[in-house]
Amino acid sequence: MKNLTQIKGIEELLKKLPENYQSWYHFGNIISLNYGKEFDYEKEFDYVDCIEMILTDDEHKYKINVRLIDCVGEMSFDILNGFWSGLEIVYHESYDYRHYEFTSFEQDISFDVWCRDISVKLIEE
Repeated sequence: MKNLTQIKGIEELLKKLPENYQSWYHFGNIISLNYGKEFDYEKEFDYVDCIEMILTDDEHKYKINVRLIDCVGEMSFDILNGFWSGLEIVYHESYDYRHYEFTSFEQDISFDVWCRDISVKLIEE
């Protein structure tokens, strides 16, 4: 998480999360997953694909709202499990305008999505 300073909201998220939770692999449970198209007034001036999800740790102690903006790629997973443990977000500076790769190492999930922007926010209850 610490090396992804380009993500909107990451600095605030890191301030609120304890040090031992500051890695993506802790947040392998998907509470909600929404896909939709939104009009992008800032960069594309067209409709773009967006994914919004709420991720949590195994104890459901911390919940993070993750928003992927202007996405391409594919995702499929075994809904019996409903989790993955190999979540990874990688920033590729040299790629086209979709610099972020949102992916997983798990064998029963195929989540390989590229997006232009990511925003994160800790959900506080």
